[in-house]
Amino acid sequence: MLFGSFENKRIPNAFLFCGQNLAEMRQIAVDYSSLLNCHTLCGKCSSCSRIKKGVYPDVLELEPREGRQTIGIEQIWELQELIKYGPSEGAYFAVLICESERLTPEAFNCLLKTLEEPPKRVVFILTSAREDHLPRTVISRCQKVLFTNPAEEEVYAGVKLPSGQLSSFLSFSKELASDKDTLMPKLYAVAKHFFGLKRFSDSRIVLDTARDIKRKANKRIALDHMALRLGGAL
Repeated sequence: MLFGSFENKRIPNAFLFCGQNLAEMRQIAVDYSSLLNCHTLCGKCSSCSRIKKGVYPDVLELEPREGRQTIGIEQIWELQELIKYGPSEGAYFAVLICESERLTPEAFNCLLKTLEEPPKRVVFILTSAREDHLPRTVISRCQKVLFTNPAEEEVYAGVKLPSGQLSSFLSFSKELASDKDTLMPKLYAVAKHFFGLKRFSDSRIVLDTARDIKRKANKRIALDHMALRLGGAL
């Protein structure tokens, strides 16, 4: 979902990352910010280097001010002024709000107005381990991305990823097709694993397959097609 939206050039104005691993979600938010402005996430160019160091002008991580535990409405006002003209250097201006439940109610209401009428080429990435503490109006304006829970990690531990050979991918497909109970969790766990390796195209292929199966596509055909794409035959 996350990188599929980028490759399809249908980037939402706001994402909401939900999960328990805050550090992981923050790192992925930073990586996605790099991808928006580098396109390959090379890690070597000026944009990637400065984003990693936190000094890129078009990536801002909003945090509580020193001595405070919350993000107040005055910080949202300042943010609105900063982003109203869009990015100054890169393709997108990315705003990261980690642990977004730290916004005050007034700050959330102010942020909602920006999410409803966002400036062009500005992307918000909110993260939270406590989705129930966020206003529903804000959640409804975001594309939600759910991160793997511990149970899914256990499922992934039992999955043997194929080697680079096409025959290995086809065997992997056959193994998955025989699994009725944990197929979808396994697909999501494998997609996340590829994602963590920055194999974004492979992650998208697996997620596309999961989507097709949920839409009642023939499971075996969908999985074989996935194997052929991962193996480079298509």
